[in-house]
Amino acid sequence: MTDTNKPDNPKSNVTSLKPKANPKGQPHAATDAAEKLPWPIKLAERWLDDREQHGTDLRLVPDKDGHKHFWKYENGLWKLVTDDKEVIKWLAPQLQAVLIDDFHQKRKAANRLFSEATQYIIRGAAIREPLPNFIDWDAHGKIATKTGLIDPLTHKIQPMCKNHYCTSRLDIDYDPDAKCPKWEQLLADAFSDRTEQDRATYINVLQEFEGTTLISRRPKALCRELLLQGPTDCGKSVLLYVMSGLHTDNPITTPFKELGSTHGLQPFLRRGVPWVLHEAFEAGVWFQTSETKMIIVGDPIPINPKYGAPVSIRPNNPPMHATNHPASWKDSSEATVARMQIIPFTKKFDKKKPIGVAAEACKINPTWGPHNLILDREKAGVFNWALAGLKQALERGYFTNTEAGEAVLEEVRTDSNIAAGFMKECIEHDASVMISTVDFFGPLRKWHAEQHGDRKEGGPTPDMVGKHLAALCDPLIVRDKNKYKLKGLRFYIGIKLNEVGKEFFESCVTEDFDGRNRRAELARMSINYADTIKPIPADWLDHPEIKELQARAKAAALAADLLRQTGR
Repeated sequence: MTDTNKPDNPKSNVTSLKPKANPKGQPHAATDAAEKLPWPIKLAERWLDDREQHGTDLRLVPDKDGHKHFWKYENGLWKLVTDDKEVIKWLAPQLQAVLIDDFHQKRKAANRLFSEATQYIIRGAAIREPLPNFIDWDAHGKIATKTGLIDPLTHKIQPMCKNHYCTSRLDIDYDPDAKCPKWEQLLADAFSDRTEQDRATYINVLQEFEGTTLISRRPKALCRELLLQGPTDCGKSVLLYVMSGLHTDNPITTPFKELGSTHGLQPFLRRGVPWVLHEAFEAGVWFQTSETKMIIVGDPIPINPKYGAPVSIRPNNPPMHATNHPASWKDSSEATVARMQIIPFTKKFDKKKPIGVAAEACKINPTWGPHNLILDREKAGVFNWALAGLKQALERGYFTNTEAGEAVLEEVRTDSNIAAGFMKECIEHDASVMISTVDFFGPLRKWHAEQHGDRKEGGPTPDMVGKHLAALCDPLIVRDKNKYKLKGLRFYIGIKLNEVGKEFFESCVTEDFDGRNRRAELARMSINYADTIKPIPADWLDHPEIKELQARAKAAALAADLLRQTGR
């Protein structure tokens, strides 16, 4: 196998056109044959021969769906090229340099010559050869910097070479002794209204999250969306400027609502660039989560670029978001919500009276914010700070958070599933009874209007509610729309309305059941609360699902009694 720790220089299979020494003074057969080739082929073959020498390459590499795409290599990095015209533009100056420097044929420079040479390269077998020891892009497991590849645990450095298949690197000269006192002061000021323990925890979360953004292939447990939530002028955007500025001054800024558009995912072809939103969520607007979840986790995602063929690729764009409003996802399965790391901000700053690092930045340059000062003076130190956080996160294997942060996340989790909040407030478990789906939906609709009446999209539908309830995977509920039916009604077995649910039910009866204007989806709803609680039919009690439900309910009741007796 090729040693990927050292820059390699494999020889091309194509015969070189450079004259070679012949000790007997006889004509060289390979050279004579090459001299007889048409100029476009000679030019193309020479470029293919000299790729390694000049630190360039062009390959056709299959994506996750097996479709081949052009990847070019230059300046130590590989880059996807989705537009064939860009390949032609990229090759043209290189071919001209070969023509002039190697063949000394400036007069032969012509568009037709370059076009034919380019087509020879693009259609040839050389660029279709499999990449040696290729697993995936950026699969080296290290941190790519100008200094080289840094091991995230030992901090040892090795040279970065072509066969590491790097697609991005940090514009940082690694200095292990660099510090960032101004950055640490800024963090302390942002959480100065918190307890010492919570302040340390929040800063630690930010440090570890920033650390995980340094590597392209993160463990699933460390794939998170960072969300800084708080009012205006609480400092959250300044923190994002510094954290994203460690990578680039031009992050991806595609809003959630554009991800599902035809070319909405195209910016995510940029590798190693954070996805930064300073106003991520809006009041009353709820967003779909499928694309967001794939970006967070780094799952292969189909991207449809302009002027190019669709490509399936693992995105490498750590999400760093801020918001004035609570997160609002349409996420019944909690796939995205479970991958959020929410940090609430409560302290507010007065822009007219800057303090700490902000005041110091203004003295140095009136146009600077605190992030400008930190990135100008302490970028290497912030990198070391993040490097330490990465090591902590990898060794622990997961992120921590404060009780306040977890509470905010729980609110988002409840709000993202239409049935979750209603179940918590209006339903109780009882393994001996059942409720019809329409008796469940009626009061839920009233509850939802009271709790989420500000949503700009329409209210819940019976089908939506059923899917969201199923997504909760509650082991104390049995539901099967085909099996458990009685007189045309479907049932949820193991639950009933509690006193709060009763109030919403009666409100629904009073307002939506006046005898004249019944909603179609509520046509078979019960009139009396007592009728919503129905016993499980005797012939259903022998079904395996019902038996398992009642056994689980009994075990849960015994466990609850034990907890009460022990005072826990």
